[in-house]
Amino acid sequence: MKKKILSELSGALVIIGCSLSDNDSHIYRKINSSKVKTIYISSKETSKKKDYEKAEKFFKGKEIILFDRKTITYELPSIDAGNTQ
Repeated sequence: MKKKILSELSGALVIIGCSLSDNDSHIYRKINSSKVKTIYISSKETSKKKDYEKAEKFFKGKEIILFDRKTITYELPSIDAGNTQ
């Protein structure tokens, strides 16, 4: 399997658990040079405005969508064998 590098990505990207600080600017530059159009970023409800402003600073020209980090789950959905819908 070929290893993908950030600058080769396209489509959408989800970022979870990022402080959006200057020390990661080398990563943001690679993302900006990619064909990623939309970036989904987890954020605390109380810091959405500040996080959006930071994201706009680092990801110019990309669509930024913030989502509440409390909505993230790492559990697989349960499958009800009797439910066919």
